Amino acid sequence: MLIWVALRPLAVVVLRDGAAATEAELLGMLAGRFAKFWVPDWVVFVGEIPRTSTGKMLKAKLREDYRNWGGAEGPGSR
Repeated sequence: MLIWVALRPLAVVVLRDGAAATEAELLGMLAGRFAKFWVPDWVVFVGEIPRTSTGKMLKAKLREDYRNWGGAEGPGSR
């Protein structure tokens, strides 16, 4: 799920059971496939993405949860 924080994209990632990935690996893969402005500045690994009772993602909840996100460098640092 890609959401925008401080006018920059943030990737919220749920890994499958047994899967392993690092922020650098994901960003490297995305950099070769997307325009630079679409590649997220940050990657957040979560256990699950909030969903409605019908299974749709709660994008507004994610935006609210990560509104002030900026990782270790702070919002808009890249």
